[in-house]
Amino acid sequence: GGNKDAKLNIGDSFNQIFPSVAMDPTGRVVFVAWTDLRYNNTDRAAIFGRVSTDSGDTFGTERRISEFYRSSYNALPSVAVSLDGRTVYAAWESNRGHPVNNDIYFGTSLDTNHRPEGVRFQFGSLVQNEFNISFAWEMTHIADFAYYEVHFSTQQGFTPSPSTLYTRIYDQSQTSVMIEGLTPNTTYYATVIVVDTEGLASTNNPLIEARTLKINIPPRLQQRIPDLTFHEDQGDGIGLLNLTGYFWDDYFLGYNYSLYYKVDPPFERQGNITAIVRNNGFGPLVDFSQREANWYGTERFRIIAYDLGKDGVQSGDDLSASSNWFNVTVLPTNDAPVIIEVQDMLGNIRRVTGDEITFAGDVGAQQDSEYELIVRGEDVDGDPITYTVNTTKVTVTPDLEHPTTIVHLSFTPRDEDVGVFLFTLNASDPTGDYDLLQFNITVKNRNDPPHFTEVAGQPLPPNRTVVLEGVEGEPLWFTVKGDDPDIRFGDVLELSSSFSRFYISQIDARTFNVSFTPTNDDALSGTVSADLFLKDKFKTEAVGGPVHVIITVLNKNEPPVIVSPPTAIAVMDMEPPASSGTFNVNESVRFTVEISDPDGDAVTVVWDFGDNSSEEGFTVEHTYRKMGRYIVNITYSDGTVSLYTTMIIRISSDGDDDNDGLWDALEMKFFGDLSHGPDEDFDGDGYTNRDEIGIHLKLTPTSALNEDYWDPTDRKSNPEYVGGDNKPSDNRTGINKGLVIGVISIAIVASVIAGVALFLRARMRKREEEEEKALEKIELKTKEEIEERRRIYGDEIRVGEILKPEGTAVAEEEIDLEGVIYHEAEDEVSIHDLPSLEKKERGEEGLGWVSAAGPVFDEAAPGPYFGEAMELESVEVDEESGVVDWSEVKEEEIEEKVKPEDLLPEGVSADEIEVEVPEEPPISPPTAIAVMDMEPP
Repeated sequence: GGNKDAKLNIGDSFNQIFPSVAMDPTGRVVFVAWTDLRYNNTDRAAIFGRVSTDSGDTFGTERRISEFYRSSYNALPSVAVSLDGRTVYAAWESNRGHPVNNDIYFGTSLDTNHRPEGVRFQFGSLVQNEFNISFAWEMTHIADFAYYEVHFSTQQGFTPSPSTLYTRIYDQSQTSVMIEGLTPNTTYYATVIVVDTEGLASTNNPLIEARTLKINIPPRLQQRIPDLTFHEDQGDGIGLLNLTGYFWDDYFLGYNYSLYYKVDPPFERQGNITAIVRNNGFGPLVDFSQREANWYGTERFRIIAYDLGKDGVQSGDDLSASSNWFNVTVLPTNDAPVIIEVQDMLGNIRRVTGDEITFAGDVGAQQDSEYELIVRGEDVDGDPITYTVNTTKVTVTPDLEHPTTIVHLSFTPRDEDVGVFLFTLNASDPTGDYDLLQFNITVKNRNDPPHFTEVAGQPLPPNRTVVLEGVEGEPLWFTVKGDDPDIRFGDVLELSSSFSRFYISQIDARTFNVSFTPTNDDALSGTVSADLFLKDKFKTEAVGGPVHVIITVLNKNEPPVIVSPPTAIAVMDMEPPASSGTFNVNESVRFTVEISDPDGDAVTVVWDFGDNSSEEGFTVEHTYRKMGRYIVNITYSDGTVSLYTTMIIRISSDGDDDNDGLWDALEMKFFGDLSHGPDEDFDGDGYTNRDEIGIHLKLTPTSALNEDYWDPTDRKSNPEYVGGDNKPSDNRTGINKGLVIGVISIAIVASVIAGVALFLRARMRKREEEEEKALEKIELKTKEEIEERRRIYGDEIRVGEILKPEGTAVAEEEIDLEGVIYHEAEDEVSIHDLPSLEKKERGEEGLGWVSAAGPVFDEAAPGPYFGEAMELESVEVDEESGVVDWSEVKEEEIEEKVKPEDLLPEGVSADEIEVEVPEEPPISPPTAIAVMDMEPP
């Protein structure tokens, strides 16, 4: 029973698919929904439904459930009915126009219908013409849409009514309309009303205002355009014509606001003059220019003005007006010349395309080789061209055949041009107009020979010979400077010499240092010559060849040298000479020394024998008159340097050391000491001690053993008592009246004499040992003095040498040098030694002062010892003799002692004293030998 096969959808033209049905618990309310394809062309698929309240016997009006979206797909609805049957529910899937993604949407039924909202007009959609207007709005999305109503009126506040209705639109997606048949130049007001399926209409409907256009009429020319002129190639034709004021547009009541312009003839058919219209803030302008440079003449133009027609855009309905034909004239002007092309050394012609041109590689230049380019210019006015360059190195020569257009540029690059040589060519006409072209020419380097510039701080002389001066033994330095233009390209200078003893070192790229120390042989020869050779790394010799250097070597004095040490020998002896020895009083001693001078200077030798006598010569003889120990000073000099050595000589009387004329051995034998004098008659026999034991008897020290004497203590032992010729030998060999007594006496005292002889020999041995010990003490003290001297003045200081201000200081030293003192003369101090022992033996306490440049002091002058508390007042010095008058010198004790630094020259500190020490000549050490001995010394 019931309703069967009831058709629920409307229409047969579309597909309705995917139905869904639901009912309330009572079964009275039935709700059916389906996918409806009736709007397939726009909406593709929508969800519709119908409700039955009588268990499906009848159904109400179908309702659209899904909202309208263009190109959206809504399908597969699912429905339900509430328990009270008053509300139905639906859910479905929809892509809302998205090509891929689907979403689930849900909707419920309402108890009452709502009035739809009004539309919103689309901005900019209004189009106006003389007889119609058109506009558009946004689509409404209500589900119960029925249609749109379009109303219009000339009254602004009109009420929509059947009289104002223009049309109904049932397609919900059609959202634009054109109202036609209107009156031109009239204002209209329009609106759109939305109506739903139950007839409810929107009330909040906006108005749109539009005015139809006037009927268009063409623009008109207001005034003629005059003839125009501009200058050739000056660009003053740009913006030459301003069209403002020449045309009027009645449609817009203005000049330019709705007009556009064209030039006749058009651009593609224009001749030598082109004209283009452009707009800027000051109105439409026409730009005139030459199609080709250097052209001048006259051509005709006119301007056509167009309006925008009824559609307001440039189209076929636009109306126009033309101006008069007017002349545009290009006035001629002077044209600057133009440098067109350049021909290089290989004949290649290059077109000039910019403001500079470069020549390198095969077409570049070579140092010191002539280079030439040929340049051609052009002046369209036919003016002659004058060419100049900005350097004097380039010669400009006009071409013989075309002197006004072609020029020859030639130059010979030098060292300073190697690299990129730049110069600028100026091509000018008589009016002063010009064209510039910069030439960049690569100049290849060619190896240049080096050259000397300076030797020893002086420019090279024309004869290429440099004379210098050196001193024997002193290093000589001088600089040699050269140059080579190729040094900046990596070339290197080399300096060599023909003289192997020149040491050459390089200071910088152009400077060398040459050092050389002359020898004694160089000084003897006088000069040293050498050639200096300067080359580059390619072994190219210097311009002009080598430089000849001549060095004059000055001799530096060498002190004389002892070849054989000084020796002494008794003149009558046959023994070999020795460096020391013992000789007798009144015995002639020959002194000899062998000395040579490396410089060949004459050497003088002065022997100071220690007894206030001296003699000059290499070999001298001297006789000592007193016994004693003498220190012989041998001073030898070459005239510049004085040196000395010493030797020790002992003088004895062969048994009479106390020099009283008596034999010491016999004095000790008979008297027990040496206190009895020679003229004393000890035994009262009428004979003096000299008569009985005197030296004149020619006895020997061994006489005490041989009894060759008379007893000075025995009255009977004397020459008279014995008899004969007063000789002791008579006492032994003659026969006289005392013979028996003599024999007895001899026999008695024989044993006594033997004991005394032994005693005397032992005593003499002891005396010799004491002398040897005394000598050792003297030698030890001498060594100590030498060591003390070295400590103060340095290891090499010797007597006679010079102390200069920068040498070893003697400040703050206070010692007694036992005769070794110093003397200041100007800025030098000389050391001299007068043996203190000798002076003490002579009782001379003063010191001797010797200087090569200063006053000569008396040897016995009362000068102070170092450390002695004295004050020396100023003294008078004789200018001729240089001798000091010591009688004016007063001695006075003061609190402070004289110190060595007190004797330094004024203005010279002890720290500034320098000692120049000549080499000490080699000598053999002193030796000693007994004259009668055969042992080696």
